[in-house]
Amino acid sequence: MKKSIIRFVTKTPKTGRDPLIQVGVGDLDWQMLYKKFNVDDKIFKSISLAELREAMKIAGSIEYSENFNWLQRQIWKARYALASYSEYDFGFSYLMVELNISKNNMAELYWDSGYVEGVPFIRFELSNTLYNIPDAGNFMWGHKAYLNKLPKGVMLDAAAKNEGGADTNADTRAILSGFNYRF
Repeated sequence: MKKSIIRFVTKTPKTGRDPLIQVGVGDLDWQMLYKKFNVDDKIFKSISLAELREAMKIAGSIEYSENFNWLQRQIWKARYALASYSEYDFGFSYLMVELNISKNNMAELYWDSGYVEGVPFIRFELSNTLYNIPDAGNFMWGHKAYLNKLPKGVMLDAAAKNEGGADTNADTRAILSGFNYRF
């Protein structure tokens, strides 16, 4: 991963054009930008296409088929649910390791404030959006769902069931962004 530097960030670009960099998909992401940054502060890490491809390859495939019979669909659901808590949990299986984030900081990111000083946002190559770690994991999960040939509705249903019935709007946006990400 390369170190990246932002010189200036604005929530609403004054040019009327798309921002060069837009921040995340969740409300918690903005708290990071309401602080003073110094030149050379690490605000985000870029994940290259090669790194994303490698992470997807390592996670393996559990492809979906519209031709599954009832039993095959149930087995697929069980395998996919298990993978979502292990190799498809990209926040923990990939980002935590790659960024050397402690377990305590991961707990803060996922189940407390959503922000940890010094833990950067993530920017995927060819994207102008910065994601916090949980939403970057959701982005990667959505992209893996696309690679596994899940229909969008099946993917969103699986994500909601994984969260106990409903996903947050921010999570859904990150998952859809990953699902629609093409390189």
